[in-house]
Amino acid sequence: MLKKVNHEEERSNFSAVTIVDIDRTMKKYADNLLHALEGVSSRLSQLEDRTYHLKNSVGELKLTIGNNNGSTDGKLRQFENTLREVRFCCYNCVTPPPPCVSPTPLSPFLRWRMDHAVITKC
Repeated sequence: MLKKVNHEEERSNFSAVTIVDIDRTMKKYADNLLHALEGVSSRLSQLEDRTYHLKNSVGELKLTIGNNNGSTDGKLRQFENTLREVRFCCYNCVTPPPPCVSPTPLSPFLRWRMDHAVITKC
């Protein structure tokens, strides 16, 4: 004989099993997602630290470049002044200044060089 099947009962059992499976699967995906987000958070923290250090390094580099430019400017000005003095001396070697013009004072270094230099044509 055929057994009478109650479809309502089977559906409720099937629904209960299905809901448990769905809950288990959702929990697994949620755990995986949380784990991935923790990894992203850790990477972002590392990126923030490295960006901070990079920002400080760039700031220090700007200061160093600024200081080097300042000292280079000073050295260039000093070189330019020395060159003017040498040009003035060479000009005076070829054509002496008129008696009423007083030459600009020479630096002690150039005075020493002129006293100890071998005179050659400019």
